[in-house]
Amino acid sequence: MFIIGDGLLRKIIEKTCEKENIKYVTTGFVDHEKALEYMTCFDVLAVPRRKSDTIESVVPLKVIEALALGIPVIVIEQKVYLEYGFRNHESIIFFKPDPQDISSAILMILRNQSLKEKLKINGIKIAKSFNYKEMIDKLMDILTISK
Repeated sequence: MFIIGDGLLRKIIEKTCEKENIKYVTTGFVDHEKALEYMTCFDVLAVPRRKSDTIESVVPLKVIEALALGIPVIVIEQKVYLEYGFRNHESIIFFKPDPQDISSAILMILRNQSLKEKLKINGIKIAKSFNYKEMIDKLMDILTISK
């Protein structure tokens, strides 16, 4: 397992890997270009972001980049994904913010080639139709309202 970044769940995920004897590497924080370079080798991208007003309003760029690369993505279900037309088990996989649920979602994709292929094809379609300007405008509206 290759873990890029540094977040609240990092230590929990590392402990779970150790408990289950899963080999892993963590990078800690890396710049965007390096993270994108690493991502090209992924079988699955898991984004365990906890809910907040901002997160509930913006699809992370790394999710769209992974979809564009044909990498299946698993995320915590948030209304923003539904608003943009993401569908569970069709274009993305939703999971609960729990290490066991994250690992189950990863294994489900790795063990099911037809699901992986469906996520790849549908994910690329969503990435191609994604409107970055709309995403930026929405974020700017939220930031303006919160001031």
